[in-house]
Amino acid sequence: MSAEEKRHNFCPICATPLTKQSINGENRRACTKASCDYVEWNNPTPVVAAIAQTGEDVVLVRALGWPKDWFGLVTGFHESGETAEEGVAREVKEELGLGCRVESLVGVYSFFQMN
Repeated sequence: MSAEEKRHNFCPICATPLTKQSINGENRRACTKASCDYVEWNNPTPVVAAIAQTGEDVVLVRALGWPKDWFGLVTGFHESGETAEEGVAREVKEELGLGCRVESLVGVYSFFQMN
């Protein structure tokens, strides 16, 4: 199945059909409903994730609205101009209020699911 075939055909906000429209000089799939401003930008958004440890323990976080038994890693959007290590340190500071030392990068992974 091609990337085009995997895309949804209806607006994820209001369920109105999406059509190709010229937006900022680019052909984008967008909602046709006048009161809805959904545009399928299809732009990759890099993120960082931290396996935060204190001693032998791993720190997990919870997000508002998650089910009671869900936990995750410290994550956030990678900001322009920062290294992956700087992004991890910033996210740990923002989410946990703690400074950290980034000892190593575990990996870089491509995630081709449409956003």
